[in-house]
Amino acid sequence: MSRLLDIDFDVVVIDTPPAAGVQQLAPLYLGGLLVAPVEPDLLALQGLTSLLKVWREIASQVDLGLSLVINKRVLNSTNQQMVVDAITESGFGQHVLPVHLTNRQIVSNAMKQGMPVWKLDPKDAAAAKWAMACKMILETDRVPTEETVKEG
Repeated sequence: MSRLLDIDFDVVVIDTPPAAGVQQLAPLYLGGLLVAPVEPDLLALQGLTSLLKVWREIASQVDLGLSLVINKRVLNSTNQQMVVDAITESGFGQHVLPVHLTNRQIVSNAMKQGMPVWKLDPKDAAAAKWAMACKMILETDRVPTEETVKEG
């Protein structure tokens, strides 16, 4: 992890597997920001509960922020709205980004072409939301410093 200090980038993104294990937990000890996509369904809510326990434990040891991104949202689903309401009304509501990402074909198309959603079709409403969500995440002031890496 200390080798990350030698990388000449402003932000390093480590995409970990979703299951709790060494590959997911080790990068969190660098500090910075944990960004967790959350699908608004009951099963995902159970997984979120486990993730939040892990985040609390690690955040008590290092400076680790949290951003929850509602992903694959179906806007006219009352069941999903109930889950979103439960998350935003919980003690973690302040960590939920105000921009929710919907399940749209443009996302799959962008992934297939290996490009950002907002560059595939800048006029698409979903593309604008993806760009805004990414900008909000990058603007959070939780980038690890040399001191937080040494402490972690």
